[in-house]
Amino acid sequence: MRSSVGIGEPARAWVAGLVVKARGRAGQFVILAFLVIAATSFPYVISTSLFLAHAGASAIPIYYMLFAVVAIPLSLGFSSIIDRWPRHYTLLGMLLLLALVTMVGSIGIGDRVEGYYALYLGVSVLEVLTTSVFFVLFADYFTVTEAKRLSGAVALAMALGALTGGGLVGALTMVADIQWLLFVSPLLVAVAAVLVLWITRRQTPLDEAASAPEVGLLESLRDLPAMAKRYHIVGLMALAVLLNISLQCVMEYEAFSIYAKYYPDENALASFLGIVYAGMGLLGVGLVFFVTNPLIPRLGVAQMNLVVPSVNVATFSMLAISSALPLGVLAHVNYSPLERNVGTPVFALTYNAVPHRFIGRVRMAIDGVMYPIGNFRPAAQAH
Repeated sequence: MRSSVGIGEPARAWVAGLVVKARGRAGQFVILAFLVIAATSFPYVISTSLFLAHAGASAIPIYYMLFAVVAIPLSLGFSSIIDRWPRHYTLLGMLLLLALVTMVGSIGIGDRVEGYYALYLGVSVLEVLTTSVFFVLFADYFTVTEAKRLSGAVALAMALGALTGGGLVGALTMVADIQWLLFVSPLLVAVAAVLVLWITRRQTPLDEAASAPEVGLLESLRDLPAMAKRYHIVGLMALAVLLNISLQCVMEYEAFSIYAKYYPDENALASFLGIVYAGMGLLGVGLVFFVTNPLIPRLGVAQMNLVVPSVNVATFSMLAISSALPLGVLAHVNYSPLERNVGTPVFALTYNAVPHRFIGRVRMAIDGVMYPIGNFRPAAQAH
């Protein structure tokens, strides 16, 4: 009896410690990172599977062009308002749009290939913008020092979110048709949206996160080149994103082409992709523990920015030799867990070099303009 009490007390203390941390500001945002990625990765896996099964991997370059056409004006519009509106309203708006897109897709996608284009495009654009807005909201509540300390925990939460979203797709395709799974997506979005409201009603942003003066879209566009000229890091970051996304798109195209060749059936492809995304999430956890967390303080942000490009070069060399399924998975590793759990946290810290009052507009412009242009370039070359 004494032994069981001795074992139970540490366990209860450990659980109590987790509860206390989860109730704190940092813990709440870590949980929110998990829910946001789970809510976005679930419909992304489904829309990807449906798109590849019905449009084929050969349609990916067209999708890249459409992505740029849709994402650029949408992001430019948000870049002019994100520093004026409360960030949590913007994040809620993104989540609600994602729920609406998946609900419309589940009801009215039909059998026309245009419907699969629209679903994949809508989910992909909202996934990028939602993640971007989350990081802007995160910057409102934490100092630079706190953000560095929490970067590993946030990356871990995102890895677990991707694991959960992909794992749910893989599990649910065993009991339901893939298109019906779109009905589940708004439920995940609702959970994330409720937590956004709960956190922002109980936590206060930092004083330095005050809204910027109101500016219109044209003024915002005119200010961005000036900021890049004044703060050289802005221009360098934009160029880095452009080059990186161009290479990531080629990597994604190679991976999806290989997947579509090996799994032509949509349910089989969805099940495979669900397992792959769950595995990528698990790998992401390992990358956070063994790469991101220990190496950022040891090597610094500048040196860590070289990790992803170096691995990309090695992977491209292998893809030039073979297009076997394991190499498709390896290409997927490069543009998904490696980029998300190593590249993204490191690059997010680079924004600390930008004056805080400009972070919203700079981030939305880089993620929402340079990112789509990076998608457009390899697509145009493919055609």
